[in-house]
Amino acid sequence: TCPARNIGLVRYPTTLGPASGSAAVTTQCADNAHVRTGFSLSVRCSSSGSWTGTTPQCECNDGYSAVTVSGRQICQSTPTTCTARTVGLVRYPTTLAPASGSAAVTTQCADNAHVRTGFSLSVRCSSSGSWTGTTPQCECDTGYRAVTVSGRQICQTVETTCPPTTECPSICTATSETPLSPPATSITGQLVPTSVTGQLVPTPGPGDRENGCTCSEESSSSAVIAVSAVSLLLILTLTTVILTQCLLIFRMKRSMNKTETYAEATNPTSKTTDVPFSPNEAYALTKITSPAEEVIYEVVQ
Repeated sequence: TCPARNIGLVRYPTTLGPASGSAAVTTQCADNAHVRTGFSLSVRCSSSGSWTGTTPQCECNDGYSAVTVSGRQICQSTPTTCTARTVGLVRYPTTLAPASGSAAVTTQCADNAHVRTGFSLSVRCSSSGSWTGTTPQCECDTGYRAVTVSGRQICQTVETTCPPTTECPSICTATSETPLSPPATSITGQLVPTSVTGQLVPTPGPGDRENGCTCSEESSSSAVIAVSAVSLLLILTLTTVILTQCLLIFRMKRSMNKTETYAEATNPTSKTTDVPFSPNEAYALTKITSPAEEVIYEVVQ
């Protein structure tokens, strides 16, 4: 006798073997299953009581799935579900579909996100396993922005860096961890000249943010020193310019006095003469008219 047995979803019946040779036997598939394409349910039972031939292959019908119960495979009805999915920042959960009609389901927004004004997170799961209703809309919270990671949208902390065309003030350091919100502010009220426009601008203080730059306590103290140094440099420069101009004027007058015009009191015609008094310097006589119309001459270097 060839014994009954179960191989997967194939059922072998108990069969009386022939006196000699082998006999053909038709096996069966489990309930709600069918023979797989390319295979046959026919096997042979030999006179020795063993099964021979190609082992049949069965598979579950649509709507059923193979499960093992007490060591035996059967085809069990597959429950209809509305599958989990992600639409933008909205998260749909896996939901068992009702036997008929549809059931309300509440979706969720991604972390650090909230439902957009005028929309609802409620949708419906139908008995056919499809989602129905208006698609919810979610948006990131303040300080976060939507980015796509591995094909899925999430809300990520907003970060900024100093743009390539923007230089941070020398008293600040660039950072890539400063949120864009709230906007950049400056609270110290100190003024320093910029190297680009020449305008006076507020000096960023501790904790201030300026084009992706942050300032520390140390940088704030450095700002005061920098302002003082710049002011002193400007004063010194201006003083140097004034002294230089005065020296030039003095030298010009001195050069003009090297040669002076003098005239005799009785001679209305003036003439010019150089009177050297030393090898290195030239002196001239300058006419000075006193209130009494006396003609006085003095030596002028």
